[in-house]
Amino acid sequence: PLFNPLSGYGSYIVPAVAPLIIHQTILLGLSMLVAGWRETGWRLRKGEFAGMVGSVMTICCFGCFDLFGFMFWWNDYPRAGNLSLMLIAIPLFVLAAIGLALVLASYLDMAERSGHLLVFTSVPLFLLSGVAWPLQAMPAWLAGFSSSLPSTVGINTFVRINQMGVTGSDVVWQLVYLGLVGIGLNAWAYKRLRGASKLQNDN
Repeated sequence: PLFNPLSGYGSYIVPAVAPLIIHQTILLGLSMLVAGWRETGWRLRKGEFAGMVGSVMTICCFGCFDLFGFMFWWNDYPRAGNLSLMLIAIPLFVLAAIGLALVLASYLDMAERSGHLLVFTSVPLFLLSGVAWPLQAMPAWLAGFSSSLPSTVGINTFVRINQMGVTGSDVVWQLVYLGLVGIGLNAWAYKRLRGASKLQNDN
């Protein structure tokens, strides 16, 4: 009741689903794009990776600002947002989602596989977020696995920032985690995509 004063379904579910929508949109769009390029024999050139990540991050960050800012206000969802903290959290979350999408794209054999991934991961990722069913009530191994997912960390971080108005000290470890995961996944993706390009050059 404290953070859902209207006791509405939308007030409960939308703040939690919105980060997952961003996550899955990046996963579908970017992995399909890159996997499609790989099908045509695309080769990753130096400097191209940074430009690709930067352009996708710019588009997605503005989309998040619109969704979490204007749309929440326009539809009158309960909010006690911390705007300055949001400006930090959004790029870190988007970076992690981009890294995951690129890693997956480096393993896909065709662009359509990203759609297959989207179909069977969206509902499980939401159920594992701890919003519909608390993590404390899950088996320890499943709760541990769930807590390692960028989507789970992102959803819980944005619910706290958007609906609860927390300070930076309350979510600092979540932000550090998203940043480290984003850097790690993008480094992995770069190594994979550059390795594929070198293999094609050798052939």
